[in-house]
Amino acid sequence: MRTGRFIVALSLAAALAAAFALAVRADDAAAADTAPYEVGSRLPRIELADQHGETRAVDEGVRFLLFSRDMEGGDVLREAVDDQDAASLARVRAVYLADIHRMPGLVARLIAVPRMRGRAYPMLLDRTGEATARLPDREGHATVIELDALALRAVDHLATPDEVRARLGLPAREDASATAGANAD
Repeated sequence: MRTGRFIVALSLAAALAAAFALAVRADDAAAADTAPYEVGSRLPRIELADQHGETRAVDEGVRFLLFSRDMEGGDVLREAVDDQDAASLARVRAVYLADIHRMPGLVARLIAVPRMRGRAYPMLLDRTGEATARLPDREGHATVIELDALALRAVDHLATPDEVRARLGLPAREDASATAGANAD
């Protein structure tokens, strides 16, 4: 009789251990699915609508992914490329992607997206946060992700528009005060 109980107890312990191991493995897999991409990771192709409602993609041809998740990072990117158009960003193979899912829907529809439509370059908009959930970012910074056929080669969190322009290889802007001083002579 004791042998039978022992076997049942042993079987139950083994079943619990196996269930625990599966749960740990499932948690590890879930964590891996939400961990930020790192250098060496490969991004999936991302297709999103831009500020005009046109579907665009982050695909194998993109070299620089300009990414912002918050207003401060978005301001840095906007100031860095506000003198660029779609063709100039295409020349450096850059795509601008903004995660706007935390923005209140009314603000996005009535204020933010209409303002974005005034920009001369396309901005892919992640309205749900799903497509950009694993993209690395740093609060208050613009993120420039260098890609090679969707493989991450470098991630830079930049605090100023000049840093972004330098990273993209865009010419530095003239200092407006220096230009004004030169014109005064």
